[in-house]
This record gives sequence, C-alpha cells and structure tokens, in this order.
Amino acid sequence: MRKFKETFVCLVLCILFIMAFDYESAGQENATYIVKRTTEKIYPDGNFSERDWKEAMLIEPFVFPWYEEGTQDQTSVRILWDDEYLYFLFHCKDEHISAHHYQRNSGTCLDDCAEIFISPNLEKPLWYANYEINCLGTWLLGFNRGFKEPRDKEPDGLVIGRSHVGTINNEEDVDSNWILEIAIPFDHFSGFGGQSPPRDEDVWGLNLNRCGGDINSQYSQWEPSKTPKPNFHRPQDFGKIIFSSTLVR
Repeated sequence: MRKFKETFVCLVLCILFIMAFDYESAGQENATYIVKRTTEKIYPDGNFSERDWKEAMLIEPFVFPWYEEGTQDQTSVRILWDDEYLYFLFHCKDEHISAHHYQRNSGTCLDDCAEIFISPNLEKPLWYANYEINCLGTWLLGFNRGFKEPRDKEPDGLVIGRSHVGTINNEEDVDSNWILEIAIPFDHFSGFGGQSPPRDEDVWGLNLNRCGGDINSQYSQWEPSKTPKPNFHRPQDFGKIIFSSTLVR
C-alpha cells in the first residue's frame, strides 16, 4: 500500500510539473518580424549590394539555449519578399569556418550551417519546411507534412549566393565571417494548405537557426526551442513573420 501511495504521489508531481511547464511556455510571446516588400530586383550572390538590404530590419542577436563553452559566434538576419520569392540574408560571425559537404541533401548541419524553418499554415504547424544550408551553399531540404505525407518531388528554384572572409577548413588562421543570401520560391509551399504567395498581413511561423562546424561547434537560434537538448524541429516554439505590403524604402 505504501509503495502504491509513493507511486501515486510521484505521478501527481510529474503531472503538475508538466502542467506548470506547459503553462509557462504558453504564457511567453514568441518574437515577431515584419517582412517588407522589395523595391528592386534582388540578386542572391552573397554580396548583398542591393540598397533594399540596408533598409531591412535586422534580426539579432541569436540566443544559445544549450550553451556550454566557447565563443558565442553571433548571427544577424534580414528578410524581404516580392511576388515570387522570400529572401534571407544571413551574416555569420565565425573565427573558424569549416564545411565538408558538397552534395545536396547530405549532412550539412555538421558544417558551419544556417537553417530556416518555415510553417506557412498556422492551422497545421507540423506541416513545415526546413532549409539547412552550409557556408559553401550546399543545401538540405526537408518537407514535413504532419510527418505522414511524402513530398511529391524535389523542389526547384532555390537560389543561394555565398561569400566569406577567411579561409575554409584552415584551423591555423583566424577567420572573420560568412554570408548566405537566399531566395526561396513561394511555390515551394503550395502544398501546405496556406496562402502562397502570401497576402498583406498574412502570418507564418518561422525560426532561424545556426550550427557550428569543426571548431567551436554550437547551436544558436532566433527563438529558443524549449527543450533540454538541441532540437530545431519545434514548430510550437517558432517565431512569427508578418508579411507587409509596405515597401522597404
């Protein structure tokens, strides 16, 4: 009987802990970013020479939910859109740039890598796409439709430009940074049940993540995943982007 009571008490305490954790998470407002429209053609070449980029609002700093040790290499991101594409500009500080994956849909997350997780239909948050792109421009794409429906075909039209200041895979020197300029076609999201391309004031779920490479391997994010171990696949913890018809300049 005593053993039963102890088990029952432990079970109740566990339930109360879970309820408290969920309540705490639910009470926190995730970050929001207003995505403005371009006024000129964006050419994703890694040089971000377009004037529109200079006017786009910055997302920074990234947070390090699972930090243990080492330099916290910071990341800043800008986002724009037009009728065809959603554009991202990643600027990644990095003293030791490394990457070893040159084949698409390989293990890019093991390199110095930036990641974009997009949930275009808030009524179905588990239907999301993840773009994992290393500093070489090699990408891995995942399309998660409730973890049940397979993607119909390999999406095309993704455009990636890259640049870096430093030497990749040379551990003997100190590097500065690397840049990814990315254009994602809106037709990638046509099968997710939301409005694509979006309309003015449409809201999508989004998170931005980064993985470290050979040296100083760390995980950082725009919005932290509320998990004890690294896990970017948490649409309930994504931030939100609001599409605006307002021109960026």
